[in-house]
Amino acid sequence: MTQIMKSCFISLAILFIWRVETGAAQVCICPLRMSSLEDLCNSEAVISVSVIGKKEVDNGAMIKYSVHAIQVYKGPVGGIDAVYSPLGCAVDLQADWTQWSRS
Repeated sequence: MTQIMKSCFISLAILFIWRVETGAAQVCICPLRMSSLEDLCNSEAVISVSVIGKKEVDNGAMIKYSVHAIQVYKGPVGGIDAVYSPLGCAVDLQADWTQWSRS
């Protein structure tokens, strides 16, 4: 290979790797911050739940957590039996743990 071909090949390889890493970083952008009282007040629903199951849905793009509502602080009373989360942004909730959830 000539020096010019090697240089072009290396440049293309670097651009490809940079593009792949950039694309992977943009798959899911999730806010990674703790809930404040203002966030809870602005939410449509604030509930305490017990996670009873977990299943991938929508061709693996979402996780469906089957839940049992322990207490509803704000939002619809009853009828909440599942919480959905994007797979790439998901916090891995474990069954039989009590967690706070907000929609």
